[in-house]
Order: sequence, then structure tokens, then C-alpha cells
Amino acid sequence: MLAVTNTGPAPLDLTAVGVRYHLRFEGGNTSLVPECDWAALGCDRIRRTV
Repeated sequence: MLAVTNTGPAPLDLTAVGVRYHLRFEGGNTSLVPECDWAALGCDRIRRTV
């Protein structure tokens, strides 16, 4: 789970927020599908790429 919290006095420009992470596939399964379970803005407004 990822939670973005704005601790500053100004609104957070979400177009400038990016998340990168590295993972290792084990056991031969190399498929990865990004999903959005819930977002305050709505999952349709969240861009997910692999």
C-alpha cells in the first residue's frame, strides 16, 4: 500500500508525484498487473504503468 501525505502548506501537485520500485520475480511467474483498489480522486484518475 502507498499513502501520499502532504505535509506542506500548499496543495500537492499530483502530476509531479511519481513512485518507482524494484522487484524480483521468483518461481517463474513474470506477470505483473498494476491495480488500483481505491483512491480519493478515483482510480480512473490514477495512471498505472509497468
